[in-house]
Formats: sequence, C-alpha cells, structure tokens
Amino acid sequence: MIDIIARLTSARPSSDVRQRAAGAIATMVGAVVLARAVDDKRLSDLLLEAGRQALGSPVASECERTHSADN
Repeated sequence: MIDIIARLTSARPSSDVRQRAAGAIATMVGAVVLARAVDDKRLSDLLLEAGRQALGSPVASECERTHSADN
C-alpha cells in the first residue's frame, strides 16, 4: 500500500517518498478511526477535515470521497 501511495507522488519512490507515504497512510487511518469512534457528527467531520488539512494532498480528498461513498 505504501508503494501505491508513493507512486502517486513520484515515478521512482525514494525512501523519503515512501516515508511520507507511510505518514500519509497513518494520518488517514487515524483520522477515520477517530472520526468513527465519536458519536458527534460535527466532531467526526472536524477530525476528517483535520486529517485532510494535515496532509494537504489531493490523495486525502480522494480517499475521503471514497469513504463517504461507502457509507
């Protein structure tokens, strides 16, 4: 999975790109886990938005769109 994300940002993933991809995955998973763990819709949305902003990446937005379509 890390290599897939890394390839979205670079044709040849370096160790630095792979590290950033791993951080992006951890941020996305953490945001989704926390958002699902709370009962407050506004807090859930805030956590998801915070994860997106932390990444500042179109990849995060695309992942969120996919997550929203699944629910």
